[in-house]
Amino acid sequence: VVAEETAPYDATAGADLVMATTAPVDLSKLDIDELRKHFKKVKYKNLEISNLREHIEKKLAQMMRKNVTRDKFSERFRNIIAEYNAGGAQNDQFYLKLLKYMEELKEEEERHIKEELSETELEIYDLLQKDKLTNEELKKVKLAARELYKTLVEKKKDLFVVGWERDDQPKEKVRDEIMKVLNNYLPESYDREVFSNKINVVFTHIVDQA
Repeated sequence: VVAEETAPYDATAGADLVMATTAPVDLSKLDIDELRKHFKKVKYKNLEISNLREHIEKKLAQMMRKNVTRDKFSERFRNIIAEYNAGGAQNDQFYLKLLKYMEELKEEEERHIKEELSETELEIYDLLQKDKLTNEELKKVKLAARELYKTLVEKKKDLFVVGWERDDQPKEKVRDEIMKVLNNYLPESYDREVFSNKINVVFTHIVDQA
């Protein structure tokens, strides 16, 4: 790890900028403004860019594991890297873009707090959303996410028996439970096609996570 060899500037008041692969990356401890100031002064800018890029890659991987709907963040990061590799940005510009991207990641990581949801509930909420929802409808979708997660946790022993994901009968039982909860809480604007799609999306995700 470059960060360990070069002992880069520490903007986290005690935590290394680039952490060990297995350690969770805590964006709340990073001081973005201090990193901007520091970069202007450093001599080996490529090392700083490498450290920051590695840090972001680790954090993005952690966040993607917690919420599969964050594809847009992965795509945006790839685009930033591709532009730099193609010569579309100088070191200073590239570093500032990475810092701006980190701010976006930090905001996304804290979104569940703003939405008053757990991170798992937020993932379900994101999976359930569709285009052109009113504020009132979003509240209902949020309630559906909460209730679905609550139901699945409360009925965990009954629904998620050993090997359930490989057996059609218990799988159908899980799917039926998802359908019942969503039928009770999703807005009426979810027509039959959209409703069926959302059941399948959530069900498939739960099977994939098993």
